[in-house]
Amino acid sequence: MGNIKIVFSINNNYAPYLSVVLHSIYDHLDKTKACEIIILNKDVSRENICILKNEFSSNRFRLNFIDMNPIVSGKDFYVGNRLSVETYFRLFLPWILTNTSKVIYLDCDMIINHDIYNLWNINVDDYLIGATRDCGIIGFCYNDNFDRREYTEKVLKISNMNNYLQAGVLIMNLDAFRKRFSIDRMRSIILNNRFRHHDQDILNIICDGKILFLEQRWDFVIENKRLKMLESIQLSPDWIREAYEDAKQNPYIIHYASEQKPWLYPECEYGDLYWKYVRLSSYCDEIVGRRQVYLQNKQRFFSKLKDGIKNFFDERVLPIGTKRRKIIKKFLKR
Repeated sequence: MGNIKIVFSINNNYAPYLSVVLHSIYDHLDKTKACEIIILNKDVSRENICILKNEFSSNRFRLNFIDMNPIVSGKDFYVGNRLSVETYFRLFLPWILTNTSKVIYLDCDMIINHDIYNLWNINVDDYLIGATRDCGIIGFCYNDNFDRREYTEKVLKISNMNNYLQAGVLIMNLDAFRKRFSIDRMRSIILNNRFRHHDQDILNIICDGKILFLEQRWDFVIENKRLKMLESIQLSPDWIREAYEDAKQNPYIIHYASEQKPWLYPECEYGDLYWKYVRLSSYCDEIVGRRQVYLQNKQRFFSKLKDGIKNFFDERVLPIGTKRRKIIKKFLKR
């Protein structure tokens, strides 16, 4: 089958996190196998390209950077607050890698905890794509506190909401995509829609009925505590919940898709394992430095918030010299 072809899509800021996930792939890869790593980007600096290529300069890893500006420049792709245009790059792979039949696509906010060749070896000849279910999103469909079920059924209109895929780990059958779609049609789908989950929603729509669902452990998404994701998963069918819980015990790929990224929150689920690979990266000092800056800015924010609340009470609620301030102070001394 030749070399394993793995695709990432990053911006310049994510170069350090690409290094981390590449170390995790390399650490588990069968010593007889080789990977071609394809990095879709529009702004990665020459410096970062050199660092990454030098870091993984071996016969088993070959890095190839592809400039996406000719395809996306001047196009108004819809993105929300947390994502960037790079999230759509994977949708153009069939027409970028025209001589390639199949690729693995991976998000950067993850680590690989198993030999990636076992994923590459899965046959998707009769499908457009191989992916896991998104247990969190499916769980939200069963939680009345969210409108996800209505959105999935009335907007996305996929045939079965229990078959909503997670787009962070994909085996893409590029030949099948080229037979069914053109690059112009794909670009039109992107430009004429504003889906909540962007390219992931698009893939669920266009691949509906042609998805090979992988073992859930190939894309274990850590808990989103702010949205209480686990509570929603508990409301979903037993087989969805059990698949998620089984994957958690032995994840092949750990996906930090929550807002709490491990490079800022080492205490998050499987954060210790992530930092094992941070320490192997040539970007280790930079990742540590970024976290320190983040914590300092967070501390300044809460300090300003605290001062603002105090000033509000001093100036508006309990001004100095007023009778009510004296009463409150006397009460607090009791």
